[in-house]
Amino acid sequence: MIKTPKTAVVHIIETPFVRFAGVGLLSTILDFIVLNLCLRAGASVYVAGFLGFFAGFTNGYLLNSRYVFAHASREAYGKYFIVSLGGLLLTELFLDIFHVRAGLSENGAKLIAVVVVFFWNYFLSKSWVFKPVKGS
Repeated sequence: MIKTPKTAVVHIIETPFVRFAGVGLLSTILDFIVLNLCLRAGASVYVAGFLGFFAGFTNGYLLNSRYVFAHASREAYGKYFIVSLGGLLLTELFLDIFHVRAGLSENGAKLIAVVVVFFWNYFLSKSWVFKPVKGS
């Protein structure tokens, strides 16, 4: 079958990596909104970072389990939580290193963390969290 540019674009958009990136973008926007609302309310960067991350985590699990990896097992939520907890620790570490110690803005430090944690989450989600169970 010959692919037209339109079908090629649709094929690319429908790949799990691109869908995961779209969910990640929505989750990141939500994360940044919550982070900045908490900072404006006077929360510390650590509390604001945690609350933003938790909002993004919840959104990410719900959308990834339904639209990206539509074969979530009963154990997937717990696995997703473990992967996300690792991502949270990386995020907090990056906020500490780049904002607290190096003086970069909260959003700049968070952006660095988002890029690293995106790849952490994708590869572990694909290879462990939402990996199809053989025989199902």
